[in-house]
Amino acid sequence: MKILVTGITGFLGKEFLKHIIKDNKNEYILLIRESSISKIYGLIEEHEHIHAEVGSLKNTLLFSDARLFDKYTKTVEKVIHLAALYDLSASSDILYLTNVIGTQNVLYFCKQCPKLIFLDYASTIAVAGNWSGLYYESDFDIGQEFENPYAKTKFQAEALVRKLSKNSPELIVRVIRFGVIVGDSKTGAISKSDGPYYFFSNIGKLFQIAPILKKLKFVPFPFNADSLFPIVPVDTGAQLLATPARLESGLETIHCLAKGLPTMETFLNDFLLSIDVTLAIISIPKNKVISKILPRFSIPVALVEYLYMPTSFECRNIDHYLPDRVNYNTLKGPLFNFVVAKILKKDKS
Repeated sequence: MKILVTGITGFLGKEFLKHIIKDNKNEYILLIRESSISKIYGLIEEHEHIHAEVGSLKNTLLFSDARLFDKYTKTVEKVIHLAALYDLSASSDILYLTNVIGTQNVLYFCKQCPKLIFLDYASTIAVAGNWSGLYYESDFDIGQEFENPYAKTKFQAEALVRKLSKNSPELIVRVIRFGVIVGDSKTGAISKSDGPYYFFSNIGKLFQIAPILKKLKFVPFPFNADSLFPIVPVDTGAQLLATPARLESGLETIHCLAKGLPTMETFLNDFLLSIDVTLAIISIPKNKVISKILPRFSIPVALVEYLYMPTSFECRNIDHYLPDRVNYNTLKGPLFNFVVAKILKKDKS
């Protein structure tokens, strides 16, 4: 089977590449930005079943060489669309161009493929927006609103994928809504620092710089103590992508999250314990002042929606694929050990 993959140079994509390298039963075409092509060649040059092609989601025909569009639309049977701009501080225009127009261009490619059978699309649990309560895998547009353009553009992009599925019921489409992706479940390793790692780095540095803070009985911080923190280790996400679809046609939506998700209070306290801080962390109710507090810790204001997330997520479908995926209580050791050993020591040096 010929498979087109976008976003292979991203955090999740790099982990998925490990599975691609081992899978010599299929042929993979990797769409790579010109600025990243040299990095990929070194990883795949010995693997004849993997081909890297220069292109961009912003290009209507995807490939820099238009002839490749005609070549691959004739033979591709599966598309895995991982590429997206995950930058909570990016402007709405830039996010729209990459996440919505980029997905539109990928779907245009799909429509030109007579042999296409499968489509995997990497969405996000952020499409739930500010929905309060349980968000089912079958839910989509149920009246939620969005506080940042990243979530809104991913919602708009998923809408395009769902429309394609509705108009092409013979296709096997998986919309995979990934949680906040963290490090490897066994080693805790992560190749980029964003999301909760802003918190790890900056709060950790604060206690390194001012150790007297450790003598406090409590410290206030903006979060909702009862909010569940929807995390998933990167290797779990890659394993799901590498697992074949179970439906014979139609759309399946999957919430890709770890088992036993912690509350924000549990997660933050576990981190503080990992850096030998035993003081209590007290939640601050959501208010307008928070937007002025977070930048002082170099934490994007857009992270507020995760700190106060009112949503919980059904995870029935992923249980069919990965029933034995990692539980938070098992994950937290490697996760925080890596942060302390690699990120905080690096910052300190």
